[in-house]
Amino acid sequence: MNLNVLGMDPTQVICLAGLLYGAIEDLRTKKIKNTTNLAILAVGIIVALSPLSKTGWTDIFISVVYAFALMLPLFFLKVLGGGDVKLFVAVSPLITSSGILYCWVASLIWGSLFGIILIVLNGRLSTFATNMKLIYLKVKPPETSLQKIPFSIALLFGYLTFLLGSGVLK
Repeated sequence: MNLNVLGMDPTQVICLAGLLYGAIEDLRTKKIKNTTNLAILAVGIIVALSPLSKTGWTDIFISVVYAFALMLPLFFLKVLGGGDVKLFVAVSPLITSSGILYCWVASLIWGSLFGIILIVLNGRLSTFATNMKLIYLKVKPPETSLQKIPFSIALLFGYLTFLLGSGVLK
């Protein structure tokens, strides 16, 4: 029985669905609920350990540790919110341990692009320039001057970039 959808295996479809759901929730409420992340993590582990996947406990553990280790410093630096960190960790069992870094870097690039686009669209280029000067001078910019983005969208686009880069999506 072929369970592929658009050339993706079930783990990739579930991962994409989880990221999409998290992004929609983030856009609607500006938060990703713990229950959402827990449900995505539970489904992800079940699917990753099922006969539909080639993943084992070791790869799941490594993926979760990588995802957590990459996201935690950004949380402590207040670059990301806790929901974004938990969402990436929740989908990590569905991403190979070798794909975690790729998704993370691609997500950071997308997040930067989205931030710049929002800065331009909101007419905040002068505020951005001032913030860059403050950062250069090692002075923390005021919280109100920072451009916030729903990073879950960047995670979704980062995962899509990973699927494109790995030849899954054409």
